[in-house]
Amino acid sequence: MRTSRFLLIALAAVAVAASSAACIVSAGAPTAPAQTLAANRPPAPAASSTPAPAPSSTPSSTPAPASSSASTLLPIPHGDSTPGSALQAGARYVSTDPFPIRLSFVAPPGWAGNIGGPYAVWTGPAANGNSLSFQLDPAVYTDPCHPEQGTVISAGATAGDLVRALTSRPGLARTTPVSSTFAGFPATSIRLTLGGPTIRDCSNGTYLLWELPLGATNELQPAMSERVRVVDVAGQALVVEADDTGGRAVQQQIQQALDSIRFETGG
Repeated sequence: MRTSRFLLIALAAVAVAASSAACIVSAGAPTAPAQTLAANRPPAPAASSTPAPAPSSTPSSTPAPASSSASTLLPIPHGDSTPGSALQAGARYVSTDPFPIRLSFVAPPGWAGNIGGPYAVWTGPAANGNSLSFQLDPAVYTDPCHPEQGTVISAGATAGDLVRALTSRPGLARTTPVSSTFAGFPATSIRLTLGGPTIRDCSNGTYLLWELPLGATNELQPAMSERVRVVDVAGQALVVEADDTGGRAVQQQIQQALDSIRFETGG
């Protein structure tokens, strides 16, 4: 409508100019400034019929970078050698077949570990990889200083029988078992140190406490201490053994790993 009106005004001005100059002066009065500005203003852009996209409340479908954390269960690597494979710091690792008890722990920085078969899981600082272990069916030697004399207790012993056998071995310092729980299961804690003759009097210069069915042994050294927990896991005696060797930082890591242990359900 605004464009048609000003077209008529322009035609009228041309007609007046053809008749006389005086009429031009008379009829050529300037258009109101407001109208001139309005005529020269560029037309406003037409409103789009397509509405602007509204902010989405749905999270982006792009997945976040994958990362392992203590909420994700990673399988403990398998292998026969120690110190085993490197573990990711802060990740939770779980034992799998062939180890029959499903347990997990959070790996401290710089640790390694492996499942050595159906009777043992080894882990610890990568320098040795066995400062913390989980063992089943140990055969306790009658005299650890002379293992050739045979065993006093064999595989399949109950948790109570195993505790009594360990605390009564000749050559060990006196220890008092402490009943407690471990990750929700009944447990007995003992500390094992040498207190009798020096290992120079022992066969092959070693003090062997026990042997596992596939041949792995637990050897106690002079000036060495072991924290042992015998845990009754649904009738099966699980030995959780932690070395007391190493500096304060290593001991703190071992304790952190122990505190993080839990028994998992399912598979």
